[in-house]
Parts: sequence; structure tokens; C-alpha cells
Amino acid sequence: MGVAIPEQYMPALQKANDYRFRVAAERRRIASLPMAEGQEELAKIIESEDDPALHSGRIVHWLMAPQRRGEKAARRLVRDMNVQQHGARLRHLTRRQKNILAAAVRNDYRIVERSKVAA
Repeated sequence: MGVAIPEQYMPALQKANDYRFRVAAERRRIASLPMAEGQEELAKIIESEDDPALHSGRIVHWLMAPQRRGEKAARRLVRDMNVQQHGARLRHLTRRQKNILAAAVRNDYRIVERSKVAA
């Protein structure tokens, strides 16, 4: 296996850094909002498919973005959703899982009955 040439890895590294900066900036923006507004904004990000950069963020980190939401509540919600991957990213979720997660975020981090979630 040879060494990658700078023309290959530098653009990929720049893209990865841009994605990380976008996720961090959006998480800071959500954290600056009141809790209910932050949860609604987070639910919109989870449901959207528009921005691959935002979907590169880790699920648990996103769930800790709204005010007064800690790691314990975030990990409990991920566990209750049966997401098996440690450190899973938002882009790894199926459409159905994203809908369930967004509904749970809007419902104060509690899983909503499946009949109430749009599939």
C-alpha cells in the first residue's frame, strides 16, 4: 500500500474539517436557544435530508445540544431506540429511525408511540 499523495487527501481532510466546523457551529446555535426552541430546531435537523454536513455529526452529541440536555438523557434515548453502534452518526439512521428520534426530541426525549409517528 502506497502513501496517498497530497492531491488526494488534502481535499478530503478539508471537507471533513468543514463538516466538523458546521456541526459544531450548529450545535452552539441550538445551545444558545431556549430549551423548547432548541429541541424543535434539533428535530428539524434530524428530519431534514438537505445537508450532509449536519448529518455527519454523532447522534449523542446532537442530542446534548439543547439546553439542559446531558449525556445521560441522550444515551438513554439512543439505547431506547435500539441503535447498537457506539458513536453512530445521524447519517447512519434509517428514515424511520430519524422520524422516531425527531418525535422523541419534540416529546421531551421520550419515545412516542409508533402509531403517532409518521413513517
